[in-house]
Amino acid sequence: MNLADGLADWLSGQPVWGGAEVVGWRFELAEEERLHAGLRGGRLGGPYHPPGISTLVSGELDLRWSDGLRTLATLDRRVASERETALAAWRAEAFRDQSAPPIPGPCACPTVDTADPRVEQIVRDDRRPFLELLGRARAAGRREGCAELDATAVLGRSGRTIVSSRGLAVCFPETTCSLTVAVGDLYEAEFAKRRLPREDELAELVDRTTRTATALRREEQLPPGSLSVLLLPEVVEAMARHFLGGNLAGRAVLDGRSAFSLKAFRDGQLVARQDLEVIVDTTLPLELATTPCSAEGVPGGRVALIAGGRLVTPTLGMAQAQRCGLPPTPTPRGAPALLFRVTGSEIELDEACARLDRGLIVSFVMGLHTQPARTGSYAVAAPQAQLVRNGAAGGRVRVRLAGNLFDHLRDRSAAFVRVPRALNPGLLLAETLAVRAS
Repeated sequence: MNLADGLADWLSGQPVWGGAEVVGWRFELAEEERLHAGLRGGRLGGPYHPPGISTLVSGELDLRWSDGLRTLATLDRRVASERETALAAWRAEAFRDQSAPPIPGPCACPTVDTADPRVEQIVRDDRRPFLELLGRARAAGRREGCAELDATAVLGRSGRTIVSSRGLAVCFPETTCSLTVAVGDLYEAEFAKRRLPREDELAELVDRTTRTATALRREEQLPPGSLSVLLLPEVVEAMARHFLGGNLAGRAVLDGRSAFSLKAFRDGQLVARQDLEVIVDTTLPLELATTPCSAEGVPGGRVALIAGGRLVTPTLGMAQAQRCGLPPTPTPRGAPALLFRVTGSEIELDEACARLDRGLIVSFVMGLHTQPARTGSYAVAAPQAQLVRNGAAGGRVRVRLAGNLFDHLRDRSAAFVRVPRALNPGLLLAETLAVRAS
């Protein structure tokens, strides 16, 4: 019997502590096996990334007691061997929650791809291909003239179970594959999905890293005058998570901590360009976001939070949905947390670079997490911005960027940029972003 089955059987027996009985429950439990290793200076291992294997147990629990109290707790491997101790702790943490949603029953979940059989086999049976993945990355780096490539790789396989006392029972396999390659502190790029990278994806990842790092070794001076800036998809996604994710969160909306009120959603307030949609999608094949249902038993799916530039719905868990009187929304398990879809025209990356007669390409910013999410405004450092002259990428400039994401999304002069292999677009800005030397 696995941990999830054992825990479900035990809770079904309605254990008692402190005179109160467990009368309802829901939990999510994942048991994962993970391989990890790295390259440092082109050599396997090193003090920070030795090859290794780890096993993890993680999850969450929602208990309802016979006296009307509720417990929310995290789960780990101790749930198998220290149940009585855990029960005492759960009872001690019980609280009264007038807005607690009901324990979920069975739900109709979509069929989605969450596991790559090749990753499962490598983690379970034959681990040589895992080290070969790093060897392929090193060989690709050497072909590009970089013998001292740094890399970290993690492969994982797990079984995830979501069950409740009312008959919810969803079990599914998951795999993860993360490969990060870097050249010192100059530039790094990541592949992160639920599947292994194809050979062309690995080659492109290493080529982009070595080529960009080579260019960034040369320090340049920021030229005077106005500059256009291309924010690459990784920066756009980070800004979207911080500013849009925070302000579209149902709890923030209901508690008055969002830039948007519940009335603004009901009125369909215009907050962005009318050719823009912002979506959550948990059905993308073998992406980290993908899941058949959330830990609360909300089925996976695809939902627009902003459509035609207008607010549609916040992201809502069961409790917030109950308070709003709106349907709950799917919850992505990883990236992409939000998807931008442009119904108008996007431009290709080559065209965007050609438009940067004088400009910058930005792939990384520092300090975003310190910016107040509610306002959308930011002032951050971009220590590895790449200078562009006459459409040709050059060396590194250290700059500070100041702007407002909400202004960017309303800016009709901004161009969304289609970047190969990226799920989200980049954003080319000229009028709503200030640049100064750092």
